[in-house]
Amino acid sequence: MDTVRKLKYFMKKIAFLVLRSWQEVGLYEGAQRETGIKLRVLHSGDAGRAMYFIEQLFGYLPERKHIGSRFTLSTPDDLESMAEDVDLIFIELNRLQSGGFREKGYFIVPEWVEFGQEVITDPLTRYQGAPRWLKNDLKKIRKTNFQYEISNNPEDFEKFYSTMYLPYVQKRFGAATITKSRNKMSEIWRKGFLFFLLLEGNPVAGALVRVEEEEITETALGILDGAEDYLRMGVTGAIYYHLLDWAAKNNKKYFNVGHTRPFPLDGIYQNKRKCLMAVRPDDDGVMDMGIRFCGSSAEMAGALRRYSFVFQGKDGLGLFCACEGEGGDGAGQLEATFRKFNIKGVGDIAMLSADDPSGKSPDIYLEKQGVKVHLFNGVERLDAWRKSCRTGCGRKAGIPLRFNPKPRM
Repeated sequence: MDTVRKLKYFMKKIAFLVLRSWQEVGLYEGAQRETGIKLRVLHSGDAGRAMYFIEQLFGYLPERKHIGSRFTLSTPDDLESMAEDVDLIFIELNRLQSGGFREKGYFIVPEWVEFGQEVITDPLTRYQGAPRWLKNDLKKIRKTNFQYEISNNPEDFEKFYSTMYLPYVQKRFGAATITKSRNKMSEIWRKGFLFFLLLEGNPVAGALVRVEEEEITETALGILDGAEDYLRMGVTGAIYYHLLDWAAKNNKKYFNVGHTRPFPLDGIYQNKRKCLMAVRPDDDGVMDMGIRFCGSSAEMAGALRRYSFVFQGKDGLGLFCACEGEGGDGAGQLEATFRKFNIKGVGDIAMLSADDPSGKSPDIYLEKQGVKVHLFNGVERLDAWRKSCRTGCGRKAGIPLRFNPKPRM
C-alpha cells in the first residue's frame, strides 16, 4: 500500500474499534451433524458475522444462548473466565488486537483471504506443467466454446447485480450471506468494467472487475439466477480462464481473483486452488476471528476433521487441519495431507492427531517443495509450535520423518 492507503486503512480499523466497543457473548451447543461429537462453543462478537464460521463447524446453525457482554478492548482473560467447560472459543477481533490474542494461544483466522497469480503473456506457456485434472478442465472450457464481452453499460450493471450477483451469493451462503451494496459495487464498476460470459450469445455468468495500472481484481462473481446447472458447466473456471487471457492481452502483471473464505474444504477455495492460484492475506480487511482449542486433543482432532482453516502468523500464512488416522502411519498422513492441502502462499501445514490420547508420541514433520507438514500429538504441543517462530509456523519444533522417530520415554 502507498502511504495514503495505509493511513486510510489504519483509520478504518480505529473507526471499527470505536463503533464496536462492546461485544455480545453467546454459547452454541450441540452435536456435529457429520460426526455426532457434542461441542460447546463460546463466541464473542456479532452473531450475524459468525454464522458462516459456526455453520462450517456444526454442519448447521445451533441456537445461540446469551451469556453476557464484554468490552471489546478487554484482555483474553475476561473471556476465558466465561469459558467453563467449553471446547472452543471464537472471538471477533479487530486486526489491531490480533497480535495480543495470538500470543495468548489463539489462532488468528482472517475473515477473508485473497487468491491470485502472475499473468503470463505467452498462451503456450501459461499452463505449462499443469496437472492432469487442470488440463482436463481447460479442455472442457475450450470445448464448451464460451465467449465473453466487456460492458460499461449502466443497464448491464443493474442486470448483473439483480439477476446474477444477488441470486448467486444468496444461494451460495444462505442465511450467512454478506452482500455488497449496490452503491459500493457501482463505485467499483466505475473504476473497471463488467465481464460477461456468453453461451450461444446469451450472458450466463459475469464478474465485476476493478482495473489498476498493472493489476486487475475480480471483486464480485455472479451466475444467472444462481443456477447450479451453469455452475456444473464450469462457468467460474471459464471466467478465470478468459479474464486471465484478457489481462495478458492488455499487459497486466497480476490477476487478483478476489476474496474467499479461509476454509480449504470450501468449494470456491478448492476451485481457485485447482487453477494453480496462490493464497495471500487480504490487504484491506479489518476483522479477524480468534480461535482457541480448550478440549482434549482427541476430541478436538475428531471435531475439527472437517474444519480446516488458513491462519495468519506474524508475517505469513499457515494452514490447520485435523486427522483421525485414515492415512495409516505418520508418513502416510503427512503425504496425504500435503497432496490435499498444499497451495502456493502457505509455508506450513499443521495437523492435530487423535491417534495417541496420552500425548507421549513424538511430533514429526515432512518437508516437501519448501512446505513443512507437521503432525502434533497434543493441543499443548501445537500451541508451543505456533508460538515458536515469527510466522506462527514451526521452524523450531518437531522431528523430521527421515530420523525414524521413536516414542519418548
